[in-house]
Amino acid sequence: MSKTSPILATENITKQFTGLTAVKDLSIEVGEGEITSIIGPNGAGKTTLFNLLTGFLKPNHGEIHFRGQRITGLPPYRITRLGIARTFQLIRIFPKLSVLDNIMLGCLGLKGDNLFYAVLKTKEIVNQFYRTKEDALIILETVGLPEFAHEYANHLSYGQQKLVEIGRVLASDPQIILLDEPMAGLSITMIDRMIDLIFRLKKQGKTIVFIEHNLGVVMGISERIFVLNFGQKIASGSPADIRSNEEVIDAYLGI
Repeated sequence: MSKTSPILATENITKQFTGLTAVKDLSIEVGEGEITSIIGPNGAGKTTLFNLLTGFLKPNHGEIHFRGQRITGLPPYRITRLGIARTFQLIRIFPKLSVLDNIMLGCLGLKGDNLFYAVLKTKEIVNQFYRTKEDALIILETVGLPEFAHEYANHLSYGQQKLVEIGRVLASDPQIILLDEPMAGLSITMIDRMIDLIFRLKKQGKTIVFIEHNLGVVMGISERIFVLNFGQKIASGSPADIRSNEEVIDAYLGI
């Protein structure tokens, strides 16, 4: 049980594909304002769990609750509007748009997204556009990319593109941010930048849940760790708890 109030919880969720159970009877609780990590071998069900939490997949059975509200089976756009947003293992950005435009596309509820309002171009729409632009510039400061606002996104390095994707996530003003392997493929310098960003987002009141194979990072910044193996939770607790858990050592850490 988390020391803080659970903001997100699953109850015995299971996801089966043909001939495969990717997640089995999984129950977890995420404490509000905490940095929580999900670890486990390849194929353990980590990304499937993220897909269930964000509506990209529906569980065969079990329940998912956000702030006590049942969100099981809701489509992704509704879950995003409730306050849960995510990144992906493979970066999803708009490469031929500017970095600033990528961030602005993450904003929710823009009337200009509606064809009727866009054609009218009322004063309200114009003012909303400039407010959104100002918000996006602030987000670029947060992720450390203000000087790249007008660069095409595909001109940035791999690590910088990951920051663009996080920036687009932040544009929806989420309460929970799910990061799928944020450190993968990054240089040591960029890993340090990513860790700093995660801590700054926590200070802003965000709840962070991340999947990661870099155990040094996991043990260094997580307040709570869930370990999955073959779709099931085999351990949970603090980094100290996980380091000393024999089942985890046998299944994953190999130390």
